[in-house]
Amino acid sequence: MLHQCKLIRNNMQVEENQGLPIMKQSIRGLDCIKLFKIKSALFFSIMNISGRADPDCALGHLLKTLFRNDEFMDKLVNSYIMSTVEQFNLNCTAARVLLNAMPGLESAAVFQDMEAMLNHLCKWAREASEPLRSYAAGLLAFAMESQDIAAVFREENSTLVPSMLRRLHILKDLSDLTQPAVTDLSNRIILKAKTNRNKSENSNSVSNKIKKVNLAEPGPSCTVPQNGELSGLCNGEVEEVNSYNGKGKSCLQAKHPLLVKTSKGFRSTGNVICAPKGGYHIVPMSFSLSPLTLGMQQRLILQYLTPLGEYQELLPTVFESKALDLVMHYITFKGQVDLQLVFEALKYLASLLCHKKFATEFVTHNGVQRLLEVPRPSVAATGCSMCLYYLAYNEDAMERVSLLPNPVLSDLVKYALWLLECSHDSGRCHATLFFSLTCSFREVLELFDSNDGLRKLVNQLSTLSILRPDEAELLSDDEVFGSRQTAKHTCMALRRYFDAHLHIRADALRRSIARNEGGTPPVPVPAYKAASLSHSSVMENCQLMLEYAPTTLRWEPVEMMNRLQGFTLLLQLISLSSDWGVTSNRADAIRLAADVTRLALEMLFVLTVGPKAQMALCEEVQLPSGEQQKGMRLLLRCAEGSLLNDSEVQKAALHVICNCVCGPRVRISGAVAKFQSKSKPAFKSSDDILSKMWGCVRASNGIKVLLSLLMVKTPLVDADCIRALACKALCGLSRSDKIRQVIGKLQLFNSGQLQILMREPIIEDNASDHALFCKYAAELLERVTGKSLATSSAVPSLSRINKADVVAQTHISYPAKELLQLVHSHLTTQGLHETAEVLRKEANLPDPKPESNLLYTPTNRKVRFNHSSSLSTASSGVSTPGTPSLTRYRFNDPGTPTGKRLLPYDLSRPARPPSPPTLDMIVTRYLREQHAQCNNPVSAGPPFSLIRPHKCPEPKYRYYAPSNMTTRLKRREVCILLLFLALNKTILPRWRTKETLISSS
Repeated sequence: MLHQCKLIRNNMQVEENQGLPIMKQSIRGLDCIKLFKIKSALFFSIMNISGRADPDCALGHLLKTLFRNDEFMDKLVNSYIMSTVEQFNLNCTAARVLLNAMPGLESAAVFQDMEAMLNHLCKWAREASEPLRSYAAGLLAFAMESQDIAAVFREENSTLVPSMLRRLHILKDLSDLTQPAVTDLSNRIILKAKTNRNKSENSNSVSNKIKKVNLAEPGPSCTVPQNGELSGLCNGEVEEVNSYNGKGKSCLQAKHPLLVKTSKGFRSTGNVICAPKGGYHIVPMSFSLSPLTLGMQQRLILQYLTPLGEYQELLPTVFESKALDLVMHYITFKGQVDLQLVFEALKYLASLLCHKKFATEFVTHNGVQRLLEVPRPSVAATGCSMCLYYLAYNEDAMERVSLLPNPVLSDLVKYALWLLECSHDSGRCHATLFFSLTCSFREVLELFDSNDGLRKLVNQLSTLSILRPDEAELLSDDEVFGSRQTAKHTCMALRRYFDAHLHIRADALRRSIARNEGGTPPVPVPAYKAASLSHSSVMENCQLMLEYAPTTLRWEPVEMMNRLQGFTLLLQLISLSSDWGVTSNRADAIRLAADVTRLALEMLFVLTVGPKAQMALCEEVQLPSGEQQKGMRLLLRCAEGSLLNDSEVQKAALHVICNCVCGPRVRISGAVAKFQSKSKPAFKSSDDILSKMWGCVRASNGIKVLLSLLMVKTPLVDADCIRALACKALCGLSRSDKIRQVIGKLQLFNSGQLQILMREPIIEDNASDHALFCKYAAELLERVTGKSLATSSAVPSLSRINKADVVAQTHISYPAKELLQLVHSHLTTQGLHETAEVLRKEANLPDPKPESNLLYTPTNRKVRFNHSSSLSTASSGVSTPGTPSLTRYRFNDPGTPTGKRLLPYDLSRPARPPSPPTLDMIVTRYLREQHAQCNNPVSAGPPFSLIRPHKCPEPKYRYYAPSNMTTRLKRREVCILLLFLALNKTILPRWRTKETLISSS
């Protein structure tokens, strides 16, 4: 094989040296077309041998030989595929070689700056004969994986996609998938025969109505098969299959009870493998591009459609071309079944399920039932896992799935759990992600628990080879990265699982409290809807469980984790994942290490609301490095950043520590009596648990770690939150008399350093975190010093801090139409009447109201005089400027009530309304507020800007050095003299000797 690879290379070198055209020069009796055919035959023979598990397989050597020879790849693309003189045979063989080699190449590198080549491929995929048309579609499939290329060829794809879907609608009705590819699709007449139970009548009726079809050979010549070869055509109509019979049995139990258990029940009959009871026949899997078969022709088209299925602009074409019916046909197991073709159809289905509308239609048309009919184990089951993941990503579609009959939902969970245990690595990955998205649905969660799902998830994590150092050394880089990704996905699923159980338990606890206290219980979440598992809701649920749940509470997920030694497993994973970022300087490896560590800590945060997980942290754990260490010490190392320098990891570790040391000493047990275990409690009281946790933190040097975190200033974004959490943990520890005595002797509390930290946050945007820090710091000061907060003048006003927090958290919103009205008024004021009128029409603004002057005319003003008072004025009524008139008022006697007060206007008319603010006034006020924040505001400054923040120029003092280098050098001597004089003027009056004259007296 390597010798034949060298033949091709030598052939090109000889042709180039001799200056001959690279078309058909013979080397050792072999021309280029024959060499390409030999190369394709080598690929065909090797690809049909499963060599993925063997790194030294022949396919690897063949691909390495090709990839290292850049000259060969350039000649293949530029001279043979993009030949100016198109030759069908040469183009076919060259395209076939490139298509065989594409799985080992990087698509973006091959098709980069190859727009001319892609135009050739689009033309061939649209107009060429078979098999070149299918080869071009297969090459375009690799090219369209790049979003940049797909964006450039948007118009070509908009015409090719409906054409490809029409071809599939024609080809899907041919039953013999091993026959040669169909070359003439324009004159194809598909007769849709109705299904009949009588096989002989069905085959006769179909064979009588089928017309002759032109079939393609690998070359330009075509042959016409006999009618007998097409006697096994499937019915073209997609039947609506009811997957459940009247007795409630699933389709897996009613139709094919043996298909889902094992593949041993299949029997071989010549060229096909027959399913039990003759349900369908599975064609042996193969990869053959020459001769191109009907199954391979459809696979190449589906490969082209798959990367384009996610684009929103092609979704109308998908519905117009009835792609849903097409996919449903491919995943319906009747007649001959090519599992690789089903796999490609499932990949295309997964890309279409990204769209909410398509996913909803798929569930409505019994698509989930069809997915459950995919046999396992098989390569198609891996494609089914992708569909389940994309289906779970759509919450609306999952709500419809949760409303399916219970047998369907039960089979779905069992299928996904089988994928989790027994499928390919890709299938396990997608099944894990499926459960991470669906655990928030209570129906799925209950079925997951009833099928022992937690044990299977924990087993997937505990059986990873990277957890055992002796096995990890034998893994390749790809295997190590894959295992780390599996650990991340499993931790993500476990975290969502515990969050969902915490939500259920906290919801029941709220109802019990509401019943006992006479309050209104929370609105229940339907079982078919997803529960809210946001970070804030999880924090609230944990706080509620810490305050109200009794120590004797029996929580089944925690009990299961304890039996499976899950706490030890999580601590080992935290220790191991922190080393991934140290051994590798790659950004993706560091990010992966931080994600796994954070997810494991977030799981412990939920689990430590109960005493068992807290007590597990006090025990020593053997780490993968062989070191024995307590779990609390490991958490403190994560909190101080010595294991992994990541702020999210630090915050997650501090949350776990706060759960352990900040719980209440006496828990309210009356409201939750029904949740308590009937067995003998393992712990005396909550105070005993807290005392043990306080001692464990102190023994692990936790006080020093937490005090150092109070002074942290980096990273800027999370420093305030880290301070608040560390102060909260210290506040919980200060309830211990011994720890409070130790803390009280520290300089931090005696020198006023903590009060200085309370003055202002590190970042103004973190006002809420700083408010929490001040709250816990004030409580800590009161406990340590024994003084009330009000007696300390160094502590800032908490009301001011709370006020700043309220202002920072306020959401500013206003009606958009009011802003448009101000813009309209501003445009009118500036004289832009036409623009203002266009804005008024488009925004549908109300007509401006004309100002009324009725309230302000002198004739409408009425003056009413008091009857008991008199007003004497000059007869003229108006005094001249030179001679001021004297007016005398006679006021009422204080003891005599008056009828009316003297008013300047009649009360029957309203006062003048204030004029609405203009846009100019609002902008001026905004800029004035910016100007007020300047350190040295000046009245005659530069013009203000609405885009850039305003800042007044800093004042240049008398001896300020100029920025120009030449000017600075010239003024240096003068400045030195002036500086000397200024120093004398300042120092001499203060420090010169003085004589004091004392009088003799």
